[in-house]
Amino acid sequence: MVNNEESITLFLQNLLQLHNYNVTYTTSSKYAVEIIKDSPAKFDLIITDQTMPELSRIELIQQVFQIRPDIPAILCSGYSETINMDSAIEMGCARYMEKPVKSKKLLSELQEILNND
Repeated sequence: MVNNEESITLFLQNLLQLHNYNVTYTTSSKYAVEIIKDSPAKFDLIITDQTMPELSRIELIQQVFQIRPDIPAILCSGYSETINMDSAIEMGCARYMEKPVKSKKLLSELQEILNND
């Protein structure tokens, strides 16, 4: 999970761990790419925020897909004129979720994505 807002990241980490998901998180998009590069098989899915410092959402997703082209990605965003479900899918994301992300919806999406593998 990659999100530059640590409070959101910690909330989502706790939520996912309560539902028996193993979570690796970072607030750095560059570091996210490095940890995936170091252990690509360790990750089943990536959840990222649209607006990140260091790498743009497109750069982050492209770099992750160069390492693991098969990894599903969920892109989360608040209101944006530049991104929506269609553009997220065109980038290769499995899902696009608007913020605030609802816990029940996120868990449902994760289950659906991970069960399709």
